[in-house]
Amino acid sequence: MKILQVCKKFPWPARDGESIAIYNLTRGFAQAGHEVTVLAMNTPKHRFDPGFLPDSVRQVAQFYAIDVDTEVRALPALLNLFTNQSYNLERFFSRDFKEGLHGLIRSNKFDLIQLEGLYLGPYFQTIRLATHAPVVMRAHNVEFEIWEKLAKGERRAWRRWYLNLLARRLRKFETSSLGAFSALVPISPIDEKRFRQLGANLPIHTSPAGIHPPDFAEPTNAPSPNTLGYLGALDWAANREGLDWFLDQCWPGLKAERPELRFLIAGRNAPLNWPGRTFPGVEFLGEVEHAAAFLNSVEVVVLPLLSGSGMRIKLLEALALGKPVVATSQAAEGVDLVSGTHGVLADSAALFNQAILHFLRQPDEARRQGREGQRMVREVYDQEKIVYKLLDFYNQQFFV
Repeated sequence: MKILQVCKKFPWPARDGESIAIYNLTRGFAQAGHEVTVLAMNTPKHRFDPGFLPDSVRQVAQFYAIDVDTEVRALPALLNLFTNQSYNLERFFSRDFKEGLHGLIRSNKFDLIQLEGLYLGPYFQTIRLATHAPVVMRAHNVEFEIWEKLAKGERRAWRRWYLNLLARRLRKFETSSLGAFSALVPISPIDEKRFRQLGANLPIHTSPAGIHPPDFAEPTNAPSPNTLGYLGALDWAANREGLDWFLDQCWPGLKAERPELRFLIAGRNAPLNWPGRTFPGVEFLGEVEHAAAFLNSVEVVVLPLLSGSGMRIKLLEALALGKPVVATSQAAEGVDLVSGTHGVLADSAALFNQAILHFLRQPDEARRQGREGQRMVREVYDQEKIVYKLLDFYNQQFFV
C-alpha cells in the first residue's frame, strides 16, 4: 500500500510529542512493508532541511517539505477578527503548500492519505480534486477544547474573550468537517467518545500514540539525588500553563520541605518573556539532545498539565524508562495509568506535593511503581502492535 502522511510540521528530529507520534507511525507503516511518503510544512518554529536527514530515517520514507510561515502576526490576526474564519486554521493555509500537495498527489497513485491533525483539514478539497483515495483524519486532539480550557484559565478579560473566540470558530470548523473524511483516527478513547458526542458518524478507530521499546534502554547511571524533572515543548501554551501552576502552587511548599531540592525544566522554544521571574532551585535547560538521558538523570518526573486532550508522549517515555511519575489527571488522559500502581495522579497542589515527597522518601516504592509503569507501557503501547491494528482497520474499511 502507498500511504501519504500530510503534516503541519516536519516530523524530524522526533523530540516533541507530535513529531514522535507522527514519526513512530511512519516507521511502523514502513516496517509493516508499506511505501510511505511524508509531506510536511516547514515552519519557522520547526524548520529542518530534509537534506540533513540521517540515512536510517531516509530509508523509512520519502520526505518532502514546503516552507509555510505560520507565525502569529498582529495585522492578520486583527483583520481576521472581522471575518468568521478561524485564525488558528488561517495561519496554516498556504498557496504554495496547496499547490505542492496537489502536484504530489497527481504524480503518485496513493492508496490512502492520512492527515496528521485538524490544521490540515482546509486542504481536504484540494486532495479530493486530485484523487478518490480514502482521506483519513488522525486527530491528535479535540482541538477546540484545548482553547476552551486555556480561556477558562485566563485571568485577563480581553485575552479570555479572544481565546473563547478562537475556540468557537475552531469548534465550528472541527464539528462541520467531521463528515467529510473517509475515517477518523483519534489518539485516545476519551477523544473518540467526545467526537461521537459531537455527531461524528463516520468509521472511527482509536489508535494511541506508541513507543518503540528498543529505543528505551535500561539506565546505566543512578539519577541525581533530590531532583525533579519536566520535559515538554515550551512553545505550547498548555505546557506553560501547567508549569506556571506547579511553580506558583507546588514548588514553594516543596522547597520549604526540602531546601536541597532541584527542579530541572527541559523543552524547546520557550518564549523570551516566560516565566518572567526566577525561582530558587529551578533550572531551565532549554532543548536537550537526548530525552531519555535527561529523564534518567532525575529522581521523579512531574507532568502538571491542566488543559489539552489527546495523549502525552513524554508520559509514555518516562514510564517506558521506569521512572516514578507524578501527573495531573489531564496529563494522563488517554493512558491506562492506574494511580498508585504505575505512578500517581494528583489534581491539587497538596496531593501533588504529597506524592512527590512520598517517592523521594520511599525510593523502594518509587522503583516498584516505576517498574509497573514500564511493564504496562511496553505491553500496551508498543508501536508495532498499534500499527498492525490500525492497518487492519484500514484494510477492512477500504480494501476488502
